[in-house]
This record gives sequence, structure tokens and C-alpha cells, in this order.
Amino acid sequence: MNVGLLVQGTIAPDWIETTGGIKTQHNVLRQLGIRTEEKFGFRLLEPLAYLYKDQVRALGEQLGLPQAFISRQPFPGPGLLVRVPGEVTRIKIDLLRAITAVVEEKMNGLGGSQWFAAIFDAANKRDQPLVSEADNWVFTQRVTGVKGDARVYGGLIGVGPSAKTSPREFDNKAYRLYMDANTLLREVLNTSDEFFRVCVRLAAKHDSPQGYSIVIRAVKTSDFMTADVLRPNFPTLKYLAEETLEIHPDIRDVYYDVTPKPPATIEYE
Repeated sequence: MNVGLLVQGTIAPDWIETTGGIKTQHNVLRQLGIRTEEKFGFRLLEPLAYLYKDQVRALGEQLGLPQAFISRQPFPGPGLLVRVPGEVTRIKIDLLRAITAVVEEKMNGLGGSQWFAAIFDAANKRDQPLVSEADNWVFTQRVTGVKGDARVYGGLIGVGPSAKTSPREFDNKAYRLYMDANTLLREVLNTSDEFFRVCVRLAAKHDSPQGYSIVIRAVKTSDFMTADVLRPNFPTLKYLAEETLEIHPDIRDVYYDVTPKPPATIEYE
């Protein structure tokens, strides 16, 4: 290719979390001991490698870059694949692309640092619930989390009302669970070593195992090393969930992830 120099936008969390085993970033080479000049024939230049996300944005301000460029949310290098845990199919990617457009538009301006959706095969109802005040829905695909300084894979559990519940009762129960999300998370983490992510069911068409479950994720963070859950008002989330539910007949239900980082990672893979 006759490339003598490659400039990458690698930042500190990329190589810190990769070398620490929390994630594997595609743009981390030199920090793993890969000598690019010997292996690939080009010299690697990483001017931002020791800066965190907030520092990169501050640098952009100093350079006078457009605000839309400075404040835009990150998009994963591997693309939508990391938001399709389990088997990747064309219909999942197509559905997720359509859902992503809706979620990104509706949650823009709510104060989040990153917001997106993921698609799963429909979660299964758990016969012995971890959270007793609502139905529990177990996702068969494992997702990533953080335990100590290492990446782990574990379970994602959804908590929420049955689709057979009357609309008024459904909304009331979903609202209570959403408002008490921290208690739900503590209850799950203290009860089980299998699950470390919790999401609240906001809308559902039916309870059968057919179709897909959508999980909406939104966080607030400055450096992306840790992150808090963005907590929009419930009517906003409910409206978004209902709109997402109607995108395609195969979407069975919609959840909102209420797990901070740690114990979860921001993405699902």
C-alpha cells in the first residue's frame, strides 16, 4: 500500500482497558508490543494516546473545532456487531439500524454521553424470579461486564410486568421498577453470581419466546472509564419504547438498561 505513516485516534481508555483485559480495542497495537514498522511497514502516530475523552474534547474546544464534531457521541469501531450479542443475522442488523436511528434522534439533547440500542433473541421468562415483585426475563446471550480490573461475561436479566397486564397496571409497575432501579440492581447483585446487568421492561406485545427483545442503553460519563445511567423522565422513555415496539412485528418487547459501569461495560460486547 506504500503507507509510511498511520495516524490513529487512540485515547487512554482504549489501551488501558485493552492491556488490563477489560476489552479488546481494534486500534491498540503499540501498547501490546506490536512493532508496526517491522510487522506492517508503517510508523504509528497516536497524538491523543495519553488523553481521556473529556481532555480530547477540551483540546477540540481550544482548537476551535465545530461543537457538533466535539460533542458527538462515540460509535464502536466494530460497528453494530457489538450490539448484536449472540448470532448475527441480516434481519437483526437491519432492524437494529432502523431502531438506532429512532433512539439516537429521540434521546439527543437529554444530557447523555452515549445512547443506543441492542438487539437480542427474545428473553425467556424465569420460573424462579430473582426479583419477586415482577416477572423476570432472562436473556440467553451473555454480555460483557467488569469485575475488578478484568472483563467478564455474565447474564442480563430483565424485570417488568407481563404483556397480559392491563395497560394502566403495566405502566404503573414499569414506572415503579424504573424509579427503584438501584434497589433492583443491588438485589440482583447480592442474590446471584450469574447476573450483573439489569434492565426494566417498558413495553411488550406478548410473552411468547418468539421474536426479538430490544434493550436501550444510555449513560453519563466524562472519561468512559466509569459511567452512570442516564435517567430520563419515565414518559419520555415510555414513548420511545412504544415507538420502538412498532418498528417491526418481530420486536416482542423493549427494555431500558439500568446498570452503571462497573459492573457493566457500556457496550454489550
